Amino acid sequence: MMAGFLASTGWLMASGGLNIIAGTPLTVASPAAVMENPRRPELLAGIVLTVLLALLQRRFHPAVAIPAFMIATSVLGNVALRYLCPREHACAASQWFFPPFDRLQWLPPGSWT
Repeated sequence: MMAGFLASTGWLMASGGLNIIAGTPLTVASPAAVMENPRRPELLAGIVLTVLLALLQRRFHPAVAIPAFMIATSVLGNVALRYLCPREHACAASQWFFPPFDRLQWLPPGSWT
């Protein structure tokens, strides 16, 4: 039972990550969808960062490598995309960042039902 739970958790994480990075869910048709538009800098950046994190975990303890990697990539990614190439189409905020939550409405506790 635990193996099935862990396998399904891994599948959901992988499919969600691919859906966020490449804009396509992890299905049988995914390779064809990615190959229709192969020039995807966000997908390349995801692959490069994954390899870099794997290498860092071999060199440093994961308890140090993962948080340091997350902080460094967040800061460096935001600085690079917002200030170093803000006018380039490849650096468009709509392509790299989540859309703003402009239609969310705050509901006080107790009014959720």
